[in-house]
Amino acid sequence: MSGELKDIQVASKIAKDMGGAGIGYVTFNGQPNANDILTIGARAIEFDGAGANINVTIGGTLALTLAAAVIAINADGTILADAHVGANDNCLNFVARAVGVAGNLGIVDTTDTAAAMVVSAALMTGGKAVAVTEVYQEQYTITAEDVTAMAGGGIDAEICVLGVPKITAPLSSQITAWDTTGLIHPFTSLLFVWRQAGATNNFGLFLEDSAAVFQAGDTIDVIAFY
Repeated sequence: MSGELKDIQVASKIAKDMGGAGIGYVTFNGQPNANDILTIGARAIEFDGAGANINVTIGGTLALTLAAAVIAINADGTILADAHVGANDNCLNFVARAVGVAGNLGIVDTTDTAAAMVVSAALMTGGKAVAVTEVYQEQYTITAEDVTAMAGGGIDAEICVLGVPKITAPLSSQITAWDTTGLIHPFTSLLFVWRQAGATNNFGLFLEDSAAVFQAGDTIDVIAFY
């Protein structure tokens, strides 16, 4: 491989991933019956109930019923999620009140005599804990030498456009290539690949441009997430 680490500035930033709140929804194919129960986590929502559950009055239309459900759920101090419904919508959405995996609450149509409720999944999804994430970011400018080096195509015509002080590949990366006029290059004829020279060596992002897409002065923005 002829590509080599040259003119590379490695930038390192520490970012705080603020985590995620669990989300889920229940689709209503029609009005619930009296005393039908939907359970979110450990909290029960009962339609036309009168006990210790969150009680929702069944309205004259499904829209009125779901609007009443949103008000009752969001006013409750015990349930671990808030509810939302769009205008004229039949989907009751839930968002956990706290971030973290504990917010992936259960969604159960506990009593559904009307066969009206369809849950999105047994558990809400997307809840994840707050974490510290390393972000490596750099812009590489293509030189005339780079264009010449890549002109032959094939694996022996690669150049390195970003080096990271890590012995593992990133969890994900974002790459944007620009020409000198500010237009984005399509990736149909480009190959970007993370490579490591050995198990104890740092990773580099290598570019192969066998179709001669790049010209001197073009730029490549790379963000690598760990």
